[in-house]
Amino acid sequence: MWWAILVLGEHAGGEWTTRARNAALAIGTGGDDADRVPDQVQLLADIRAAFGKNDAAIFTVTCSTS
Repeated sequence: MWWAILVLGEHAGGEWTTRARNAALAIGTGGDDADRVPDQVQLLADIRAAFGKNDAAIFTVTCSTS
């Protein structure tokens, strides 16, 4: 609904035109940390990207079967 902000800013005039454009830009692009992916989720996404679509596995301990 950023277009409504632009209309109101244009109607009010003065500094409100610029303020409305800045608000619309922030709304349209996220503009804050609320849209940022949490670090834990980003880590999992990066791990998935590193492995690709392979069914690979990494083990923390090497087991010997001898």
